[in-house]
Amino acid sequence: MTLRSRRFLGWQAIGIGLALWLLTSAPVIADVEAELAFHRGVAAFGRGDNAAARRDFEIVVKEDPDDSAAWHYLGMIDQAEGFDEAAVENLERAVEADPENTDARVDLAASLIKLGRIRDARLLLDQVLTEEPDRADAQLYAGIIAYRERSYREAVERLQNASELDPDLELEASYYLGLAQAFSGDLDASAGAFSVVEQTEPNHPLGRSAAELRNQVRPKRRIWALALTGGLEYDSNISVTGDAALEKDDGRGVIRVQGMVRPVDTKRGTLDFGYDGYMGLYFHESELSQMTHLVWTAGSLAIGPVRLQARYDYAYTTLDLTSSFRQLHRVTAGIAIPTGTWGVAQLYYQFQDFDYMQRVIDPAFDRDGPDHSIGANEFFFLPEPFSYARLGARIFRYRPDGTEFAHDGLEVSTGGEMALPWEFGLQLLYVYQLRDYEYRSVVDPLGRRRQDNGHLLVVELSHHIWAGLSLSVAGSFTFNGSNIRVFDFDRQIIGSYLRYEF
Repeated sequence: MTLRSRRFLGWQAIGIGLALWLLTSAPVIADVEAELAFHRGVAAFGRGDNAAARRDFEIVVKEDPDDSAAWHYLGMIDQAEGFDEAAVENLERAVEADPENTDARVDLAASLIKLGRIRDARLLLDQVLTEEPDRADAQLYAGIIAYRERSYREAVERLQNASELDPDLELEASYYLGLAQAFSGDLDASAGAFSVVEQTEPNHPLGRSAAELRNQVRPKRRIWALALTGGLEYDSNISVTGDAALEKDDGRGVIRVQGMVRPVDTKRGTLDFGYDGYMGLYFHESELSQMTHLVWTAGSLAIGPVRLQARYDYAYTTLDLTSSFRQLHRVTAGIAIPTGTWGVAQLYYQFQDFDYMQRVIDPAFDRDGPDHSIGANEFFFLPEPFSYARLGARIFRYRPDGTEFAHDGLEVSTGGEMALPWEFGLQLLYVYQLRDYEYRSVVDPLGRRRQDNGHLLVVELSHHIWAGLSLSVAGSFTFNGSNIRVFDFDRQIIGSYLRYEF
């Protein structure tokens, strides 16, 4: 007898049982007692008295070890009380007693998911959905499994089906739908799904969690952003200029202002305008104190699954905060291509033109000229506590007017980000650069062509203090080796920063 048929046996069955008790022998009396125990158990389970329900259903299975419905109820009681392993044992007994008990198979899959037995749960749900493709709860759990396996497109499809088939499942389905859409890059849809959960059950744990997640994927529905950063830095080698690396260290204070306006933000495309201002004040070498103003504009256009991207930067830098030093024009064009459900690839071309208005050493040292780069990056979206990892490579060609400094090069990079306990975050970046200079060096007694191997490691540890306020400690470690010794240099910059985002 299935669970569903047993649930609807009423007083008619009890009356029949009492009649049989009057007319038949003692074994039938035991059957009637088991039948009454089953219905008492159903009633106790319905009012939340799990202890009484458990006693009654144990009476039933003791009398009839093949009663699938009673084993199923014992499994649901264990689920409610958090005894996941016991729940799996009892639900497996229910399925073994009646392989057609689909309710028990779906509940068994749910308990297997909680125990991390994802493969076993998927096999069960695949069987159920083959028999009943429109089974809403099976679609829900299959969607949760797909999300955990990072098959985000499948997860979105199954969770949407579950919500449409059974509106009572909308709360859980929308929550996991928001997660799957966020990791697949559809932040607008993700924020909408989390809003459904938040509005449906604002005081439910899922509702409160959905509100926080919605703020993360769409923190503020506004077209501007502004951030202020102040900090102190130690620079081990502030005079990496000209044809020699003069080891000279100093400390400096830094101030940075970053702002952005996004007047266009649609699924089809975006348009941004921004400003990034930096000022570094050395404590001792004041003539090297630097100020840079950078203005930029960027846009993107979605064409099918890919997104075209373009950006223009103009930067103006001064030394001693007054003397004109350098202008920079930079144009970057690229395309972002989804690579499955686990990442996105970016291909780009970048052109930079340097205009040094003040020669660093003498008029003969001239680095004006164009710089061309072609590169690719692959970003991997990772499960918590990780955020992402990236791999990158580019080739570049620099042709300044001072021909000794013309070179070709290759760069590879890798890095990532992860969340640490107590709202700490860690970012890592490593860059290797090979530079092959085109002409012989005039500073080398042997007249060799210069070749450099450079290594850069950047480490940043940040801590979220309060809404919009964060503290970070960062280090940048550069090691440059050259076949011409005069160009060997190391440089370490270590700083502490306080940042506020409006």
